[in-house]
Amino acid sequence: MAEEKGIDATFVDLRDYPMPLYDGDLEDEQGMPENAKKLKKLFVEHDGFFIVSPEYNSSYPPLLKNVVDWISRSDSEDLVEPYKGKTMAIAASSPGGLGGMRVLVPLRMLFGNLGVHVVPSQVSVNFVTKAFDENGMPPLIINAT
Repeated sequence: MAEEKGIDATFVDLRDYPMPLYDGDLEDEQGMPENAKKLKKLFVEHDGFFIVSPEYNSSYPPLLKNVVDWISRSDSEDLVEPYKGKTMAIAASSPGGLGGMRVLVPLRMLFGNLGVHVVPSQVSVNFVTKAFDENGMPPLIINAT
């Protein structure tokens, strides 16, 4: 959709950037993992982010938190902050009736604490397994708050 609207966007799937769990001792011994460096570079190069997250027990998944933690770190090669002063939008989805709405509050708080302006509007998609037809079109109403 971004391309159709003329927006220069980069799609990132966190599964394409495997890295170990953040551990300060591991960081001291081995430095920042290469995939963390690659992701950090992407975040630094972009003006903003749109994060779509599933809800895990009323919060964000550990994979997302791990990535946030790793790329927030400075290494000897760069001291650039990947988040501060950036703008982001958030959305969530869930197979249940709440559509991931409970993850939006901790996401907003996490990124706000990192100096990101999180836009007030947000989207949650309930019953996500039924939210799109075979053509990718949404036959159900999407909750926007």
